[in-house]
Amino acid sequence: MFDLGKPHDDVGHLGADGSAVKAETGSNVVKIGDTDLTVIDCAATIYPAADVLSVEAFTTLGLLRAVGMTRAQIRSSVRWEAVIIAMFGTGLALVVEAP
Repeated sequence: MFDLGKPHDDVGHLGADGSAVKAETGSNVVKIGDTDLTVIDCAATIYPAADVLSVEAFTTLGLLRAVGMTRAQIRSSVRWEAVIIAMFGTGLALVVEAP
């Protein structure tokens, strides 16, 4: 529908349903009204992955409970996991974004 590789000025078109469709110069984002298709695509990709991970975490925590971990031990384990992941994420972000 759009050739986003060519330099264009702000070119507006009408979509099949008559809504405004705008191709932005130098971007791979196609706007339909005020909704970014990129955001919708990211949400559609992230939600199933998070769903699978939450089911796996629930199963793992259930198994740990079954082999004798107390609720306090599980809470502590989850907190430490969150702290460690946050520290690695922050460190990686600082390295990647460093000038």
